[in-house]
Amino acid sequence: MKCVLDLSNRRTIAEARRILFPRPVYHPTRLLPSHVIFYNLCGDWTISLEPDGGECEYIHAKKDIVVTLPARVLHRGIDKCTPGTQTMFLVIPHIEGDGYTDLEELDETTGKLCFHTQIDAAGNKNIKNYFENTLYAHMQRDTTRAFAWLDLLLSELRDASRVVDPQALLADRIKYAIDRNLCSNYTIGDIAKELNRSTRNIEFLFKKHYGMTIHQYIICERIKKAKSSLIIFPTERCAILRKS
Repeated sequence: MKCVLDLSNRRTIAEARRILFPRPVYHPTRLLPSHVIFYNLCGDWTISLEPDGGECEYIHAKKDIVVTLPARVLHRGIDKCTPGTQTMFLVIPHIEGDGYTDLEELDETTGKLCFHTQIDAAGNKNIKNYFENTLYAHMQRDTTRAFAWLDLLLSELRDASRVVDPQALLADRIKYAIDRNLCSNYTIGDIAKELNRSTRNIEFLFKKHYGMTIHQYIICERIKKAKSSLIIFPTERCAILRKS
């Protein structure tokens, strides 16, 4: 899915903040009238986008991932964020002409800007820099600079969307499918059927992009979740130790 913003009028910022989540929480389930763009500075969580009548999309927001939650699209948290997750976000009002699309390319002569709902900014320092400057200028109530930095940020997100590796996106979709079914008996065959791929192709892509097999990843993630539960719920931890 890609977010589409109409550029016939200058875009404004309704809100901009940096926020820290010291304890694990779910991303709220919301259908917002405005677009939300956030940069995940550290930590991670999984969010689903559920367009009316469209295919559900799962986003794993880890460090240096930029996520766009389009206006009027239901989104909800699938897993709680890790302790200490920190983000900075912008709220951009929806205007007539905005929306979302599944098309790979959009005719730019229409005056619309289009970018992915999830962009890896780890290798692009401009995105983080423009995001921080937009946030700072807005908090200082310097609207002229805030709008200028926002224009640069949106343009950079558009350009970053043009160089996305299709195989990397598919590998991410495989990972999201695993993450949201980590505690169930979800199989590689189930993933292959959902993504209309062969099990061999699924295994190959995942190992190529994440450096481990799906089975190894599942074991590692289950161990991490178990450790996290013992930290968050010390009473249960003591009970387990007494029984051992």
